[in-house]
Amino acid sequence: MTRLAACILSLPLFLTPCATAIAAIAAPQSALVRAITVDQLRTIPAALGHAIVDKPEGSADEITARSGDGQEYSLRGALCDAAKGCKVVVIQAWIDHSPIAPERLNEANLNVAAVSTVYDTDQGMLRIARLVILEGGVSRANLGANVDAVLSAVPAVLQIVDR
Repeated sequence: MTRLAACILSLPLFLTPCATAIAAIAAPQSALVRAITVDQLRTIPAALGHAIVDKPEGSADEITARSGDGQEYSLRGALCDAAKGCKVVVIQAWIDHSPIAPERLNEANLNVAAVSTVYDTDQGMLRIARLVILEGGVSRANLGANVDAVLSAVPAVLQIVDR
């Protein structure tokens, strides 16, 4: 787990280690991403050493990738404009899972606040997601750190919902 992902998962964020990690990824204004296309989304998993997985059922604004430990996740653009790209990136990991009590989901959302956790009853999947709003700009390193944060949250969420 990267230092930034660890900071994102721990609260409060104003602690010195987090400030150091955030400063380490600071980028000049010209390097900030303010909107992103699907082709640009593909570069994020590649930079992390993750494989792109072809999924024909995905949307036009979505890619699926697989981390080194086999966890599949998607990056999807939202609030998209054909000419300018997407203003929001949705990062989502999922796990096939038996039904989960609402109390456990609530506990996961309370205790792993860096992500939002839902159970998809139609597909029998636990979905763990995070939104990154690009307004004002974020660095490419920050987008990678957000993927790391989602993937790092998966074991913590499973520990709570599987009790």
